[in-house]
Amino acid sequence: MNSSPPAIPSVETAYRTLRRRSVRDYAEAFLVTAVVTAFPPVSDPSGLVLLAPSLLLGAAVLFTGWDRMPPRLLMAASLAVGAATLALTALWGDLIAGGVGLSVTLATWAAHRSRRRMTMSAVIGGGVLAVLSLRLVTVPDTAVSVALAAALLAWFWAMTVITTDDQRHLLRLLERAKDAEREASLQRQRSAFAADLHDVQGHTLHVIKLKAAVAAKVQHSDPERTASELRTIQELVATSIEQGRQLAHASHRLVLAAELANAVELFDAAGIQAEVDPPRTPETPYEPEMALALRESTTNILRHARASAVRISISERELVVGNDGAPAPSGRRGGLATLEERVGEAGGTLRTERRDGTFLLRLSFEEAR
Repeated sequence: MNSSPPAIPSVETAYRTLRRRSVRDYAEAFLVTAVVTAFPPVSDPSGLVLLAPSLLLGAAVLFTGWDRMPPRLLMAASLAVGAATLALTALWGDLIAGGVGLSVTLATWAAHRSRRRMTMSAVIGGGVLAVLSLRLVTVPDTAVSVALAAALLAWFWAMTVITTDDQRHLLRLLERAKDAEREASLQRQRSAFAADLHDVQGHTLHVIKLKAAVAAKVQHSDPERTASELRTIQELVATSIEQGRQLAHASHRLVLAAELANAVELFDAAGIQAEVDPPRTPETPYEPEMALALRESTTNILRHARASAVRISISERELVVGNDGAPAPSGRRGGLATLEERVGEAGGTLRTERRDGTFLLRLSFEEAR
């Protein structure tokens, strides 16, 4: 039993999930901070009151800076209070969370402004360590342990904030990549539609031009032929309208036998001798690609070549169209470049060559479908 592939969540769902996880991570970090601050018991519990303003301002900065830089007034207040709390912690008491508020504020700024975020987290931890080294003067017995613990806690908070923002940044990049891929897909669809429109309508319009020239040439000498050509033009116009409608609804499909009969008729009308080998169209799994290549070749011969003879050879995996009126190379491939791309997508190869005034187009497929 085949299981269906898992659904890919939308970007909005991913953002909501990331935000819930970030809130959880921040809550866990605050819990860790509270635990390491209160245990073992501090020598002067009243000093815990010093931490409250800095931690509250740091939390406000943290949650208002989710997807944008927090307000400047809030940032300035949190920086000032955090710096003061860190200084007081260095000179009085043994609270290791004195640098948390300041480190959260600096890490939030780094997440939004600095490109070297990991470096900033190390700088924050080192700065807290440097400030708390002042305890060597006031409380030398516990200075080293408190300074190291406070620096590690500050670095832990800086890493938590910056890593969470890196995840948000990755989501933003993925969202942009998704938008770019969607736009590229639309562009490919437009290009494919334009190529199909060129193949269908361009060929028909050229045939109409040829029929109109024949009608104009024989309008006085052969009225019946003129009427026949005009009726054919009307039929071609109606067919072109229907093909355009089918193309718009993605239901148009070329038939190799019909394209071959049409090519022979057009070459005959243009005074070009056409030889087909074999006379009957063989069955092939690559009918759409061969029909398209034959149509493009017919249009190019009628439009650009000065051919007097054309030879068409068709097998199950190969189509060869040659004419004896190859024009001089112009450097522009036009519809052949588009045709080569579409044939390549189907697993085939398209080659052209000029030799002794003869132009050959060879479409081949290595394996049957």
